[in-house]
Amino acid sequence: LPIYPSPLPKTGDNALYLAVAQVTQKSNLAKGLPQLSAEMVKQKPAQAEFYVELGQAWLSAGNPANAIGAFEEAVKRKPGSPVVSLNLADALTEAGQPARAIEVLNRATKSSPDDALLWYQLGIAHSGAGRGTEAIAAFRKSVALDPDLAEAHNLLGAALAASGDLDRAGKEFRSALEIHPDLADAQGNL
Repeated sequence: LPIYPSPLPKTGDNALYLAVAQVTQKSNLAKGLPQLSAEMVKQKPAQAEFYVELGQAWLSAGNPANAIGAFEEAVKRKPGSPVVSLNLADALTEAGQPARAIEVLNRATKSSPDDALLWYQLGIAHSGAGRGTEAIAAFRKSVALDPDLAEAHNLLGAALAASGDLDRAGKEFRSALEIHPDLADAQGNL
């Protein structure tokens, strides 16, 4: 609820921001998602960020197909954005389209080669496509860029274990747990 100013002036921007507030962090998805969708259709904002928020809300609601559409609109408004590419690739992977996610991420890593999260997501997409060797390479690049990314260590360990390299897999699981001792997936994997 808006606290200040009260009442909040009725403008298009205020309506959009109020709708975003309803879906951020899953705070009110059931009522907020239709509200945000309606405002987006009504206003067609130029900023990519509103489409990213809508896409993330659709992902939170378990609808990656609608999320893809929102993220594709964000790409039109902000091509080359690593954040938008990361979100689009995540939705594509969740929708069972890892090959398309790989295409998006390959372009993104060319323009932002030092973004550890892009490499991490690329590893996830390669894993989803059954490309273990490429997944290992992407996860290795991710942990080289950000050694504190526990999830990347964990998934690198899982990919190494799947390839039969249990010694190195164990080291990666331990690295993940040194960073994040309560990471349940890494505990279970180890």
